[in-house]
Amino acid sequence: MSGSMSSLYIGVSGLATSQNALNTTAHNLANIDTKGYTRQQVILQDNKYQTVSTNAVSVNQVGNGAMVQLVRTVRDQFYDKQYRVESGRKGFYDAQYAAVSEIENVLGETDGEAFQNSLEDMWGAFSELVNDPSNITNRTTAVNTCKVFLERAQQIQNQISDYQQTLNANITKQVNRINEIGAQIVELNNAIRMIEASGVEHANDYRDSRNLLLDELSGIVKISYRELKNGTVTVDIEGVNFVSNDGYMKMGVAPMNEDSVLLKPVWPELEQDVFTVLGPYTTNHNTDIGSLKGILVSRGDNIADYTAIPIAPDKSKYANEQDYQKALGKYEQEVDKYNQTVGCSSIMSFQAKLDQLVHGIVTSINDILCPNKEIEVEIDGVVQKIKVLDEEKAPIGMGEQNQIPGTELFSRSGMSRYESIEVTMTDQDGNKVTKTVLRYNEENKEDKASLYTLSQIQINEDVIKNVNLLPLNSTTSLGEYDATVVQKINDMWGKEFATLDPNTLTKHTFKEYYTALVGEVGSVGNTYGIIAENQQTMVSGIDNSRMQVTGVSSEEELSNLIKYQHAYNASSRYINTVSQMLDSLMNAFFS
Repeated sequence: MSGSMSSLYIGVSGLATSQNALNTTAHNLANIDTKGYTRQQVILQDNKYQTVSTNAVSVNQVGNGAMVQLVRTVRDQFYDKQYRVESGRKGFYDAQYAAVSEIENVLGETDGEAFQNSLEDMWGAFSELVNDPSNITNRTTAVNTCKVFLERAQQIQNQISDYQQTLNANITKQVNRINEIGAQIVELNNAIRMIEASGVEHANDYRDSRNLLLDELSGIVKISYRELKNGTVTVDIEGVNFVSNDGYMKMGVAPMNEDSVLLKPVWPELEQDVFTVLGPYTTNHNTDIGSLKGILVSRGDNIADYTAIPIAPDKSKYANEQDYQKALGKYEQEVDKYNQTVGCSSIMSFQAKLDQLVHGIVTSINDILCPNKEIEVEIDGVVQKIKVLDEEKAPIGMGEQNQIPGTELFSRSGMSRYESIEVTMTDQDGNKVTKTVLRYNEENKEDKASLYTLSQIQINEDVIKNVNLLPLNSTTSLGEYDATVVQKINDMWGKEFATLDPNTLTKHTFKEYYTALVGEVGSVGNTYGIIAENQQTMVSGIDNSRMQVTGVSSEEELSNLIKYQHAYNASSRYINTVSQMLDSLMNAFFS
């Protein structure tokens, strides 16, 4: 009788395991289009054997049927890690490409025509002025074209700066999402730990939800993760523990510095930045991962101007080799810093280069209209060299009331070009004399108000009101106009001006510089576009390979459905057979 009961148990175990397998298969089919769902697989094993008898040679045992060992998810950890790394890299280059595309949209051109026209118009206006500098119409046209040029440049710079600030919203949004993901992973960790504590059941659906969150998080920031024995996952972001066994550390945002309107991600609890935004960013070192980092890198940490671009020292200006080598060493350090910061930022790099162009044009014109010279003077008992207006060479305005030297066309909003001071000088006879001079207020990187940058430059209001103040007349020819002054301005457009950055050797003229700048923007945008497209192809390929492992195949599941249904029917028939056998035995025994 006990053998018959054992036979019934075998049939029952077959029904139970087949039913479990059918339920799992149905669950797979129901979630065939569910994002992030991983197909589940029932693993069966034989049940514990029942010992009937033992002897010196062997043990007589009877099988007790089958049982479900576990219901597992079918995943490939290699594909998961590869997908998350490449997805993060895609996010990084998508952010870079978006920034360059925004610059191209602001420019509204791909060949340099629009802004190039304002440059050409200004050059043309001064060319006309060469023919007759005394003509009021020509003077007015020259001033107006300079105003249009400056307004167009400032418009471009302001739009780029505004875009930098709009990225604050993206940064805040992504930081908030990171915190939401952290909270959800902690919640899922707790649920998985509770369900799997008995060692009987796997929380597969919760694990799928957690894996989907890890996929999303990996696209935003560079992560590393590890699953503990209790089923929970710990996550690190940029080497800092984000999700632990107990909870998660909240990420926040803060200004780049006290005076900045730009935001950066920070760890408030640790009082440190999330990222060390220093380049270069390479695939070999896995430093080009995460859309959040991509936004920060492309945006940069401030609004750049021409002072961000290092200028190589001119050897001819140094008295000895030692001083030159010292200056060269400092320059090389500045170049390294440039390449790690401004050079890596599409936006800051463009800002600095555009500002360098405008600064070069503005200061070149001003220096022709208001030439300076260096003199040695004594101020408050200290002998020093200063730059002053070269009154002997400086042209003057037109008309008796306008014959004032030192009137610049482009002025700084926060500082005048010259300051009248009394100095003690030594004359040709060696005698000390006191004289009033116009000292040039030199540009100082530490004082933004002293710089001829796009944020500070404006057309001299006095010149706008009275174009006759424009110093184009000679002091040595009875106040008549000096054509050589305008000719110098006209000639400067064809002279070599500067390289785009310290990493290039080609010097451009003013007319060539902007075209080269726009060409560089297009080239960089094309490069980032290709990389982003390649990353998309790579991520899609990895995801397709991963889906072949984790995805639900309707044909396979339907095949399993038929298989488990047959197994269920077979167990049912087996039970019926044993039942009939027992019924016959019982009838025979009691008859």
